[in-house]
Amino acid sequence: MAIKYLEAEELRKSARKNITRTPDNWMQFLRTASNTYKYSYSDQLMIAAQFPNATAVAPFDVWSDRFGRKIKAGEKGIGLIDDSGTYPKMKFSAGK
Repeated sequence: MAIKYLEAEELRKSARKNITRTPDNWMQFLRTASNTYKYSYSDQLMIAAQFPNATAVAPFDVWSDRFGRKIKAGEKGIGLIDDSGTYPKMKFSAGK
């Protein structure tokens, strides 16, 4: 099941605290962030919290249209919080 907005907001807050708790956590975050450099800091936090070993992240349509890749049935998307509009909402991407 997809992550809900309130769960995602709690996950983002806890990830923000946890990445600086130890040097290893910080290094793991930096590794993930280096692979997802086109995403905002907030999105990088969410990606690192949900899929810390991500090497590539893109919306589902980019995977299928541009790269010709299929998303396996039952795969969970990486939930990201879209704060750009009047109301925050969830958007989902897939990782590799």
